Amino acid sequence: MLASTAAFPNPLSKSEASISQAEIDIDEIIPPINSTEHALLPRGLSELFCLDSNYGKWAADGRYAIHEVGKKGNLNGKNIYEVAGKFCHEINGHKFSRSGREYLAKSYWFKSSSKTFPFPFVPVQIQLMNMLRTPGTVSGKSCADIMAKIISTCTRPGKPSRFNHFRGAQVQDERGWSYSIGCVTDDCSAF
Repeated sequence: MLASTAAFPNPLSKSEASISQAEIDIDEIIPPINSTEHALLPRGLSELFCLDSNYGKWAADGRYAIHEVGKKGNLNGKNIYEVAGKFCHEINGHKFSRSGREYLAKSYWFKSSSKTFPFPFVPVQIQLMNMLRTPGTVSGKSCADIMAKIISTCTRPGKPSRFNHFRGAQVQDERGWSYSIGCVTDDCSAF
C-alpha cells in the first residue's frame, strides 16, 4: 500500500533547483506546427503513447510537485516540466552499456487530481530505460526535450491528459531508449 511504502510528503520551503539547472524554459511558447497537429514526433522517436484511464485510476496535477520520494528537500512551486528537466539534468553524462537492461528513474510526489484515487498525493516516476541494451551517453538537453515533448503532446486538446490532470506517457527513441513518466506503484493501478 502506498502509505506503508513511503510517508506522504510534507510541503517544505522553496526548492533548491532552478529552471536554469533543468535546461528547459517553461515560459517558452511551443507554436502549433504540422508535426504536432498530426502527432508526428521528431526524427528518431517511435510513436508516443499517452496513458489513459485504462492504465490506472490515478492522475497528477502537473502544476504542483512536492518533493522527491524518500528525500528531504522540496520542489514546491515546480511543475512537471521543471521536475522532468531537473531529472534529465541530474542524469546528464550517464553511460549506458550493453551489459543488461539498465534504467535511471526517480519518483516525485505530486498533488493527486483524480477523484477516484484515495490519497492526496501520487508518486510520479520519471524514467529513462535502455530497452535494447544499446550503449551510449545520456544528453541532459536531449532528454529534457523529449520529456517536454511527452508532456506537451499528451496534454494538448483531445488527449487523455491535461496539465492539471496528467496521466503519464512513454516514447522510445531509435536506440531503444524508453522515456516515460507515470505512476508505477501497485496503488496507482488498483483504483
